[in-house]
Amino acid sequence: MSELVTVDDLSDTPRSEIAAEALALLDAQVGLLVHASTDGSKQPTENDRQYKQNRRRFLRLMATLKLKDPIPYENLGVWNGLWKSLPTWAARRRHVNDLVANSRTALEGIKNSVSLVVPETEAAATWRDVDTRVAELARALERAESTDDLQDVGRRSREILIDAAKILADPDLVPAGEEEPKAGDAKSWLKFFIDRYAAGSSQERMRTFIRSTWDLAQRVTHGNIDRTETYAAAQATVLIVRVLQDLEAREP
Repeated sequence: MSELVTVDDLSDTPRSEIAAEALALLDAQVGLLVHASTDGSKQPTENDRQYKQNRRRFLRLMATLKLKDPIPYENLGVWNGLWKSLPTWAARRRHVNDLVANSRTALEGIKNSVSLVVPETEAAATWRDVDTRVAELARALERAESTDDLQDVGRRSREILIDAAKILADPDLVPAGEEEPKAGDAKSWLKFFIDRYAAGSSQERMRTFIRSTWDLAQRVTHGNIDRTETYAAAQATVLIVRVLQDLEAREP
């Protein structure tokens, strides 16, 4: 397990380290809640003290990461008044784990996120990287409230499409007589790819859909937009990624 962050000032602490500590505390809280509802006769006072101490730190870490607290119980006494309505130990364990499932996924995503690197040392994107970013996009959309949050969803959508284009970029896709696009020209690389892998009049709507989604992601990033447009851009981005993955697996 990663060493826990112990400093009080989190301003210079990497988000991945904050998430790692929050994950450890989340697991500890889950363990205390499950214990209290299955074998709570052992050390109830000491466990409640530890639960409250963990909770204070956990709430601060989650606030730093701009995540919501998934556990509504301020102390084990509150939880003790509720778990008796759940008839079995398995039901109590399941209830606690369901409470924290989304937060655990979000924290794991932050913990495992790759730090930014300079272009000279940037690793080539893979479909696995793209899948991770798609999962992070879904969480960002779920948490989005302000205009900045919505624009961040648009930025993430655009960057996912850029990574997908980098994976698909192949000089053989460039028609004879046309200039090869720059590495970062995702729109051109996507055009060449879909022109090859989704060729023909029957695929015209598919090609139009992919191009329109790129334009929508750009608009969400830079424009004055609402949540509906942002939702559409994110959903369309996920769909395009899956379509591109499917097309790449086929012979053009």
